[in-house]
Amino acid sequence: MGAICCGQFKAAGPARAEYIQAQTKYGSQTSQMIVATDDRIQFVGRSVVNGTDREYSYASGVIRFLVKGPASSISILCGTPKNGTRGKKMRGLGGKNKGGVPLKPGSMMNVYHNGVHVDKIGVDIGEARHCIIAQNLSAQTETLIEVSRCSEGFSGLLIFKGIFLPETCELLQPPPKRKLIEFVGDSDTTAQVGLGPFTLNVSAIFANYVTWGDADYGWAHYVARAFGCDYINSSTGGIGICYQGDKFGKRNKAGPAHEHYDDKINFNWGVEEKDEKFSVGEMGPVDLVVVWLGQNDVVAGHGPGKVAEGIVGYEKLLSAIRKHRVETPILCLYPTGIIHTNHPKNPLFGGNKKKCLAVNSDIKAYINGAIEKWGGDEKELNIFARGFEMSPAFDPATDYGAFGELGVGGARKLARGTLPLVKEITGWEIVSEVPEKGRHGALPETTTAQYVTETK
Repeated sequence: MGAICCGQFKAAGPARAEYIQAQTKYGSQTSQMIVATDDRIQFVGRSVVNGTDREYSYASGVIRFLVKGPASSISILCGTPKNGTRGKKMRGLGGKNKGGVPLKPGSMMNVYHNGVHVDKIGVDIGEARHCIIAQNLSAQTETLIEVSRCSEGFSGLLIFKGIFLPETCELLQPPPKRKLIEFVGDSDTTAQVGLGPFTLNVSAIFANYVTWGDADYGWAHYVARAFGCDYINSSTGGIGICYQGDKFGKRNKAGPAHEHYDDKINFNWGVEEKDEKFSVGEMGPVDLVVVWLGQNDVVAGHGPGKVAEGIVGYEKLLSAIRKHRVETPILCLYPTGIIHTNHPKNPLFGGNKKKCLAVNSDIKAYINGAIEKWGGDEKELNIFARGFEMSPAFDPATDYGAFGELGVGGARKLARGTLPLVKEITGWEIVSEVPEKGRHGALPETTTAQYVTETK
């Protein structure tokens, strides 16, 4: 889901327990700068290389590198340009600047050391600044540092210029690449406001839109980590199979999905004008594509029962994916039970039984109709239509985020319902179960010693 409309103004209440406030610390230039495009810095996600800078806006883009101490301070130099993006309306915080939290964050970023979450920072809209991501690393200590963008594209273009290390610190070769899953979805997959309270208070939602979203608490993150994989989050809040979705200006529209699958920059939110430089062109390989789309078409777009249009839109999306992923297996998901969107307590659509019933049947029909048009067996096409159920059942008291979006509790349940489907199609073993609460812990192979052994 992801469409914005008018709502109630009842007090919002506290955010979910997983929410933490960013505590951004700023440093200054040290004597050793490593540019963003250095081969020793691994980047996972879609991006544009501009000189030695890396520019990106999709959620879940990860900067990853391995260092050997000692290091008094390590920082990344990054910023978000001022422009007319939705991020200007949704600053993430209002009022006074307390505790190092930027008033106008363009993106929120999670920081991990050796797979363990250690910090959250907010990147200001404005000139690039030195954001500290590590301090007081011991002598001879080897640390895998990862910085994950957890905000979706509406908050603007993020420009990563490089990392700054003291002369005493050595940048090592990057860790081995993991298997890679690409997720194509809407705000369920970007985890838009998933950490917010179950509220329709539009003022509160807009004031906290950036900070209540955290893609590292999204179902895609849980699925990828369960299999020990990295992932590309090619997803956009408000997007549909046919539905155009949220629109902020002539060039800033969210959908339909097939029109934006080729984009390097998240559907042009964050850039002044889309041109050929933002077209993906040649894509790097992935091991699996997972598509979870169609809800916005049923509940906010062309409505229930418009199956013919949905089939055409889904076929166009599959064609766009196959253009770049010629032999990659594609898993297309539809719900078979009660989820957040068709739950009778959904604050936006729960009273419309026709829409709620159509969420399951229409999305399944979109997928099966598109596959039938292609002809052939699913194994020959390497395209698989599969129904999922949340595990355990969706609970509106704990599993909604703000605005009736999928909350972190629901994201874990959606992930658990998807794991057996991914395992069936790929044959991969689950290496880390989805936790009952909190973040996904460090992967089994996420230890410095193992990385160093493999890369030397």
